Amino acid sequence: MKIITPIQLVLVVAFVLFVCACSEFKDQSDQQFSEPDKSPVGSWTIVNATLNGDDITDQMDFSEFRLIMNADGTYQLSNYLPFLVKKDGKWWLNDRLHPFRIFFQEQTSDHVFETNFSYVIVNGKRSLGLTFNASNGCFRNVYTYNLQRDE
Repeated sequence: MKIITPIQLVLVVAFVLFVCACSEFKDQSDQQFSEPDKSPVGSWTIVNATLNGDDITDQMDFSEFRLIMNADGTYQLSNYLPFLVKKDGKWWLNDRLHPFRIFFQEQTSDHVFETNFSYVIVNGKRSLGLTFNASNGCFRNVYTYNLQRDE
């Protein structure tokens, strides 16, 4: 007959206590979480701009440019600067909750302009980042605009 040593007994008791102590966590709350739409609706102003990787924010007056994106899927440009499109038209996103591409189509054109974009919060404010080749004929020039919603 084999005798159980005190060390073996302690190990068996510790193992049983460990197994019994483990339980599944069950959330008792009835909270339902939903992710808000990433809607870029509003009037946007350029706060930072680069051209081919060089910061040009201080070299041009970007303060008057506005990209106004309406809830009905239309947009207007005021005080034109090099941009994806030159004329007003329609806009849409590739996904309502997790967008990463934005599309623009001028009213008078069948051509759709698209680009990746970022939609992050910077210093507590929503920021829209667009990188594109301008539609002003200089297709080798790559612009990056960081825009913030007007308050």
